[in-house]
Amino acid sequence: MIIKQILYLLVMIGGFFAGCGNSVGYVVNGIVEGKNGGKAYAIRVIDKDVSDTLQAVDIQDGKFTMRGCVDEITPVYIAIDGAIGSMAYLENGEVFTIAFQSGQIPIVEGGGETQRLSIEYAKISFEIQEKFMKMQEEMMRAFQRGDTTVKSEMSTKTRLLILESEKKQTQFLLDHGNSFFALYDLSQKALGMTMNEVKIRFDLCDDELKATRPGKYILELLPKLGGIAVGAIVPDFTSRTPDGKEVSLYSIKCKVKLIDFWASNCGVCRKENQSIKLLYEQYHAKGFDAISYSIDRKRELWQNALKQDALPWVQVSDLDAEKAKVISETYGVYLLPTTLLVDENNCVIARNVKSDDLKNLLPRLLVGK
Repeated sequence: MIIKQILYLLVMIGGFFAGCGNSVGYVVNGIVEGKNGGKAYAIRVIDKDVSDTLQAVDIQDGKFTMRGCVDEITPVYIAIDGAIGSMAYLENGEVFTIAFQSGQIPIVEGGGETQRLSIEYAKISFEIQEKFMKMQEEMMRAFQRGDTTVKSEMSTKTRLLILESEKKQTQFLLDHGNSFFALYDLSQKALGMTMNEVKIRFDLCDDELKATRPGKYILELLPKLGGIAVGAIVPDFTSRTPDGKEVSLYSIKCKVKLIDFWASNCGVCRKENQSIKLLYEQYHAKGFDAISYSIDRKRELWQNALKQDALPWVQVSDLDAEKAKVISETYGVYLLPTTLLVDENNCVIARNVKSDDLKNLLPRLLVGK
């Protein structure tokens, strides 16, 4: 009887990992404090805005187990219903453990080299956060003493902390540039970077890494980033106004043109638009114009925002996720708002200019116009 059970188990294991070829798949063991029932999910992060559910398993007696095979290291977000999750980098032959406790970010243990690097990278932010918390405590004590100068001092210290964190993170990614972790991080941030910035980090990767999914994504993205680099002729696009009229980027003729990407639910975008509107009123007659492309999906939200903000320049949108994704990759839309400033020949003058930048640029660019 015992021999039969062993044989049955071997058959089951062999059948389960058949898709892994000669390697063993991954295992994720989860512990969920005070929960019996519900599901745990492994959500595959495909790119910055796209994901799907790789696995969904039941939680029984406060535990769950995920097993499977991946064709390459696969970043996933491990989560349960109603709780914050954590990233795991699934690899065949690796065992992961994740413990969920109420109100805390779960810690992923085990895994391979990529998982280890992700934990080391996260520690940089945690260390900065600890310093920031101590600063806040100092600030509260200073306020209690009636020290009114502390606010300015803390603002300066906060900026320095942010710069320290960014410097350490950048150096970490350069030091481990030939790793899947650094490459995946690059693939998530590349849209907001220049072609040269991306190329410097991508060149640190070997051919094997460049053949992975994030590597192929970067290879496809690099020419697009080149198309919006300073000095390049920005590609044309055609979209529709709120009343359905087709308008192309190139059809707007002016000396200096702002191309603005935004959304109705972006508070920073809406605030920037009001500042840009003042500059538009001041410089439009001298040759300044703009076109705004909204990545909204719902017409009502877009049109309500336009009505409230009363923006005088051309407004367009496709109200379509797939088209907006193409636009984002073509024009480097990483965070909103994203802007491109071009000249009369649609040649890029600058990327990601804010209203404060325009205050300085427009008088120089339109002088004598």
